[in-house]
Amino acid sequence: MKLLGRKHGVQFTLVFLVVLFHVVKGADFSMATILQDYQLAAGRPSACPLTVSYEKVSGENRVIPAGSMKVEGVKCTGPGGKRVEPGTDILRMGLSLPSHVSHKDVFFFAGVESAPRVCGPWAFNASAISWFFTNMHDTTVKDEELGIKIHPGYIYVTYSHFSDFCMYQKKLHVPLELSNKQEQDQKEAYEEKEKNDHQGDKNTGSCFPNDAFVSTEDGRIVSMKELQVGDRVLSSPDGTYSDIFMFTHKDESVAATFVKISTRSGKTLLLSEGHYLFVDDKTKTAAAAVVGDTVTLASGTKDRIVDIQIVLAKGLHNPQTLDGNIVVNGILATTWTSAAPPVTASLLLTPVRGMYKLLPTSLFASVRSMVEIIVDSARPFVTTLKSRV
Repeated sequence: MKLLGRKHGVQFTLVFLVVLFHVVKGADFSMATILQDYQLAAGRPSACPLTVSYEKVSGENRVIPAGSMKVEGVKCTGPGGKRVEPGTDILRMGLSLPSHVSHKDVFFFAGVESAPRVCGPWAFNASAISWFFTNMHDTTVKDEELGIKIHPGYIYVTYSHFSDFCMYQKKLHVPLELSNKQEQDQKEAYEEKEKNDHQGDKNTGSCFPNDAFVSTEDGRIVSMKELQVGDRVLSSPDGTYSDIFMFTHKDESVAATFVKISTRSGKTLLLSEGHYLFVDDKTKTAAAAVVGDTVTLASGTKDRIVDIQIVLAKGLHNPQTLDGNIVVNGILATTWTSAAPPVTASLLLTPVRGMYKLLPTSLFASVRSMVEIIVDSARPFVTTLKSRV
């Protein structure tokens, strides 16, 4: 090997010092910085892979191809990849955030699986979300809900694809900085989110997505997007059908995060974290369900939950049936949410149910419209009241 001459050595040293000055000053936190290898930092080794790695991201479409990802050293295969969305975009969409990326000192990206992929014994489903984040300040951030600490000087990635919460970290060799534009964008995005939250947080805790489906009495399979007031839908394993008399939420254009419950028999159900369903023969919110619990199928049989994920999907629909129950995607759920206790919500809607039964369709339609406006206007009050309880 040839050694550098003195002249070239001096030039090399000057170039090195210039580069070192810029590096030590700090690099921007960008999609390129989330690449490389991560080690398991939180989560049971029996339930979480020990390592994950990312080799490249396409700048044009912000996708990490399946073949550029590895789990425990095994290259992944699949038709899609992980689409990386800036945290500021996620904030502006009004999506609910997991606690560990909701701190203002934390800057993050969301990685959404565009299609299923397999990495050795580990499988990832389409729409599943992982979070890339870093602490941009000198003080350690502690997440009380998860009991984890987010230290400066690391980039983290978390997964909810497995039966446990799994968090990975990689140590930074140079500090990261937010560009002026990133700081301003994040500040404005948080202001927008806080404003939306103050107005009632309409995008969480209440609904099913567009493509969730129900069975009607006339033998049709109807998506939530197509469901209408007056449709009679299956609401009980004993074959009972119940009328849809109103929607307390119906928006097919908005995107939101949902809890995705998968069962041993292959059933899947997406619903908001605050929506009640029947778990172990009791009503629980989707957020309270855990792997190993059982749900009730349309046939009346019990089916065990084998996987729970947080995923991204379009549409927010909450149909109200006369009897308060509804079978969605073949799984028995309720029409109630954590916005109000089920007994209270049922009492509040009793007059509307009565009018639906007594009034002609055209007259009830105008009454229903007024009720829906009142329900929508009451969301900020309900959110404020819940925060004080």
